Amino acid sequence: TIEGVTAKFEASDQNEINMIRWMYRMEKDRVAQVIEELREDDVFFDIGANLGLYTTFASKKLGKGKVDSFEPYPPNVEVLKKNANRNGNNINIHEIALSNSQGTINFQQSDETVGSQVGAI
Repeated sequence: TIEGVTAKFEASDQNEINMIRWMYRMEKDRVAQVIEELREDDVFFDIGANLGLYTTFASKKLGKGKVDSFEPYPPNVEVLKKNANRNGNNINIHEIALSNSQGTINFQQSDETVGSQVGAI
């Protein structure tokens, strides 16, 4: 729970639980700022959504609004989908990375750990 908004998370193994807890501790204050700014009918973009910390809290705060989450790393996308399903029907997940140019490029994830926040193109 942050700023009176409660989100639920799916964690099928201890690593996912640890990553979500770590993200929560590290990002709690920033998530609180985001939640304060959101209005009920906003559209929220979570770019590099990872496991969905911002996505889930934004979804719970928004009433008529929606969340568009962008995440390119397939293992993270699977957990993101689970977390989205637990928190609302206003979340659209896009399994891509965003850039300021068009084209295709290889994405590398140096750490095979779900929830890892280090990637490179």
